Amino acid sequence: MSTWKENRDDLECCNSLEGIPKSNVKSMSLTAKVPHFHYVDEINCNALVELKTAFQKNNPYSDVKHTFLPILVKSLSMALTKYPSLNSCFREDSMEVIFKGLSLKHYRLNSRYVLLAFFEGSHNIGVAMATPNGLVVPNIKNVQSLSILQLARGSGILEKLAREKKSSLDENPPQMDGLKLIMMVPPKGTRVVEV
Repeated sequence: MSTWKENRDDLECCNSLEGIPKSNVKSMSLTAKVPHFHYVDEINCNALVELKTAFQKNNPYSDVKHTFLPILVKSLSMALTKYPSLNSCFREDSMEVIFKGLSLKHYRLNSRYVLLAFFEGSHNIGVAMATPNGLVVPNIKNVQSLSILQLARGSGILEKLAREKKSSLDENPPQMDGLKLIMMVPPKGTRVVEV
């Protein structure tokens, strides 16, 4: 809904945001507060191409299209399980890094106590999708519990809902969970992204 406001110097049109555009603005505003890091590297994807081809060739479901996206999302979830520091966020007021989904447990081992960290949380990974209505970033919940086939089915459904503007993003804006910190491996290039 648009409203017109007349000022002394000029005429303004105010357009209220609703639905997906409103969710996108909220999410982008939160994103601007997160420290950013740009990571560039080269990897050999021959095995990934073969895996995707094998999935599609042996696909018994005509409604499921196998793409690289479900494989990459599942791989990211596996990396988050192996390297829990990747699933973290930054608390600006106290200058702390918060590790999500970890629980600490004390165990007695040979007359000593050992503190171990276990992942008990969920991986909620946002995936950007270009639609006729603009960029939409639906959040795939509990990726650690989903198979690649379930992710392939789900990504097709999410894309269809986003294109038809039937996504539930209005009530649940995309979250910032996911890749925040990058594990330390020698990259081809890095830079801090200033916002």
